[in-house]
Amino acid sequence: MQSIIYFDLEHRELVFELADPEIYLPILLAQLSELGFDSFQEEPPILKAYVEENSYDDSLLTSIHQLDIPFKLIQDQKLQKVNWNEEWEKNFPPLAIEDFCYVRAPFHESKDGFQFVLEIEPKMSFGTGHHATTQNMILLMREMDLMGKSVLDLGSGTGILAILARKMGASEVIATDIEDWAYENMQENFERNNTADNLALLGSLPLSELKGRKFDIVLANINKNVLLDQMKMYSELLKEDAFLLLSGFYRNDENEVSAHCLSHNLLKIKEIENEEWMAVRYQLTEKG
Repeated sequence: MQSIIYFDLEHRELVFELADPEIYLPILLAQLSELGFDSFQEEPPILKAYVEENSYDDSLLTSIHQLDIPFKLIQDQKLQKVNWNEEWEKNFPPLAIEDFCYVRAPFHESKDGFQFVLEIEPKMSFGTGHHATTQNMILLMREMDLMGKSVLDLGSGTGILAILARKMGASEVIATDIEDWAYENMQENFERNNTADNLALLGSLPLSELKGRKFDIVLANINKNVLLDQMKMYSELLKEDAFLLLSGFYRNDENEVSAHCLSHNLLKIKEIENEEWMAVRYQLTEKG
């Protein structure tokens, strides 16, 4: 692999200002992803979204303005080609999560004194560990014994949580994502971290490859609407007394998410909050 990677296709940058980012930011992220936007920068109440220039036309702009979300489009500009390695070096510092986990890019030096070191090259995928939701998931995983467990990571992005699960001793790890570039990126990161036994799947639930499967642990760091829509499938993917770890929603959404979990026999065990973002561990209780 080349040490310097150039982004060969020109991109369009759109900058949105949201009236209520706590409520609408996850929704806008999900809907823009469906419209073909492949990278985002969150600076609430501002969201910067990027799409390939050759995919940007009047019909896409019309679809954006038809979204039922209160926002202002405050900037729309064409970007020149970018040396993404150079941008990562500016904007992606190494991340230390206590003495448990150290996340670095290939261009960062390694560091001793951590239980686990992860090397993540994000490209256009979500999941460098810097976002509060990912850190919360890592802290929830830290408290668990994954030795010999089967783990399913939904919406894996860079594959960071799947890589950590394998390094923590999981005997089987399957990771999914709906985006082609994330699917490819996670496989590259699996190789980079000597976790090539992890299986990557492209697509959203339900997936034929998972039919009839049940796991000890299911991870889903996505967004509230997707979590609520797929909750029944999450519960069906769990073994008896297995654990579901969720993130991607705000504190003021936690009651709704937990109530929905409880309706599917998922009992809240532990929660972590960081910058108003939540991560919660649930356990599948006996049906009845």
